[in-house]
Amino acid sequence: MSDPKRFRRDRRNVDARVWRGDIPMGHTYTMGVAGEEFFQRLRDAAEITATLHEGAEEPLLPPRLYHPETLAPVAEWVRVGPGGAVDSFTILEHDADGLPYPEPRVLALIRIDGARGGLLHWIGGCEAKEVKIGMRVRAVFEPKSQRRGGLADIRHFEPAGR
Repeated sequence: MSDPKRFRRDRRNVDARVWRGDIPMGHTYTMGVAGEEFFQRLRDAAEITATLHEGAEEPLLPPRLYHPETLAPVAEWVRVGPGGAVDSFTILEHDADGLPYPEPRVLALIRIDGARGGLLHWIGGCEAKEVKIGMRVRAVFEPKSQRRGGLADIRHFEPAGR
């Protein structure tokens, strides 16, 4: 049995202990059937697709086999985008390892036209300072020979009309 004094709760903030550092860990995401279909269509046809469920009016992106609120199954896959609007964004000056990017990069949540939901992706084709909430963007796909069936098959989103 553990010693109850060992795990006593300090009620004063000044006594709190802090441990700083990184915890190295790996992560594997299982995309499932809906994800596999989404990425195959992205790779093979350079199209962004969403799932329309029985009784629903809007397709969902990212695609899902069952509607999260009604549990209705997929009725059909529909093509959406490739345009959209920036809902939120952040400007990054350093990569995940803390190394500086040559130029600041913009990571944005993009609401894709024709779907409920969106994608988190890079903004390119403009200066970071030009990006604004509500800005219209469109997907720029990698050449077919370089697409591998992942989100990186979209090189970035760029301002619409460029």
